Amino acid sequence: EVLDLGDGKNLPDHWTADFILVSGPEHRFGHKPWRAVQGQPPLVYWFHESLGREDIDYGPQFEELRKECDVAFFQAAADARHFGGGHLMFGVDTRIFKPDPAVEKRYRYAFIGQLYSKRRRFLEKLNQFLPEPLPCINSPWMVGPEVSAHLLARLYNEVEILVGLPSLCRVLTGKPFEMAACGGMSFTPFLNCGGFDDEVENSFDQLDASEVVYYNEDNPEGLAAALTSNFGDGAAAVVAEAGRRRVLRDHGIERRLQVILDAVEGKGIGPRHCTDAVLEKA
Repeated sequence: EVLDLGDGKNLPDHWTADFILVSGPEHRFGHKPWRAVQGQPPLVYWFHESLGREDIDYGPQFEELRKECDVAFFQAAADARHFGGGHLMFGVDTRIFKPDPAVEKRYRYAFIGQLYSKRRRFLEKLNQFLPEPLPCINSPWMVGPEVSAHLLARLYNEVEILVGLPSLCRVLTGKPFEMAACGGMSFTPFLNCGGFDDEVENSFDQLDASEVVYYNEDNPEGLAAALTSNFGDGAAAVVAEAGRRRVLRDHGIERRLQVILDAVEGKGIGPRHCTDAVLEKA
């Protein structure tokens, strides 16, 4: 059952659940805590953000929220080690994010997402080296999660090459995975880790250089040259197909949820438990 818990007032209505999985608990920080009470099912928190963001210090929130839950999963491997939890990045619902031959390609390359100051500054530099400004498309996030996902999948299918702009966080975002599931390829920046070298390695563990093209955000001219060079349809198709195979094999949402189920059942925490044998048994 999927529901909006809001301030948690309706939480007791679900006391008979085996457990409650809260997606993005940091976004409700400041509400009355859901401290464990007698009869309350286990709380599993799947954090969306990471420490080391350039604009927000999530440390105090994570400390408090980690005390509140029984099991925690984090987007960044370093956060999982620091707070004691599992490392689990977002998964892709491949029933929604998939190639759609009925959708016409409208953009050779484009950015999809939110434009904030860091990205605007990079975009200004990048556009100096492009024959035309990079098309930027807002993510359709205000129409409900399921409708938004279907609209976003359609946008991915309208783009041949997705250009990821530099992010404020230090984890690989979900867009290269979703784009790959839709049959397209992505350029995405190397993570600006600020000393968190393990996250660079982690990004390659998730999608390697044959499945997505990484670029240096300090070199917008180099990115422009790659976008406007003879990076032909054949090369893009090879990268896109490799990325799609990898996402279908390793990054489906079913695998992520199985990791959570394993943890709740006391089988351990971490993607290493999500094997084909476990999935077949499930």
